[in-house]
Amino acid sequence: MASILGTLNTVSALLGGSDSFNGAATPSSGPFQSFATIPVANTRIALYALSIRSSTGEAYETYTFPLSPGSLVKEHTSLSNSWNVAGTPQQNGVQREIDVYGDTPATFHLEGTTGWQTHSTDGFAYNGIDSILQLEKLLSDYAQLNATAVAAGNPLYTLEFYDYFKNDFWQVQPMGRQEFRQVKDRPLLISYSLHWEGVVDLSAPPSSSSSTTLFGSNANSSLSSLNSSVSGTVTDYEPNTPGASSLVTAYA
Repeated sequence: MASILGTLNTVSALLGGSDSFNGAATPSSGPFQSFATIPVANTRIALYALSIRSSTGEAYETYTFPLSPGSLVKEHTSLSNSWNVAGTPQQNGVQREIDVYGDTPATFHLEGTTGWQTHSTDGFAYNGIDSILQLEKLLSDYAQLNATAVAAGNPLYTLEFYDYFKNDFWQVQPMGRQEFRQVKDRPLLISYSLHWEGVVDLSAPPSSSSSTTLFGSNANSSLSSLNSSVSGTVTDYEPNTPGASSLVTAYA
């Protein structure tokens, strides 16, 4: 034991001149480092919303997630192509060539639940079951609106995802399975698993000055609850100039 303690003290002295691994660092004659955390106030709102927008940028239907997703994965794919060709002896006979194209727009994977009770995030508008039904309805409405627009030869609607925690706003397109799941060990909860392909990065979400656009009919109650629950305030963004709203192509 004495030998082990002696070794630990030697390593401690070499790494930082501290006589203790658990206590405060005690300076020795040599250089040392100390590390400390600094508390930072939470001034960001963990708020997530999904909105259907017309070709003119008007909000047709908006959904606010009552609970933050249990998992939100944002990923990019780096488009590069490599191949091996004959190289010099200094390269061990092989040289690698790489074409670099860039990164694709983001892909989003969201998983979570809307809970069971009502929540202040959406102004207590829906309980958990009704909220998940609203989310299903919005995705269904988006598909039906665009099918009708294609048949009539009209401009398409777009879908926008707003992540207010990271100030990250994207036009997205649902791809593949959009899953709503019930399991026997959690009979009161419905979980969702959503996969969206990003189309274009939006510089800002719609202005929340007319709060009903984002939070629905109970906007004032929702904004008041959010302001009282965090140390910051709800940011009022400038109106977003609709960008490439026609980048999603539909085929009849």
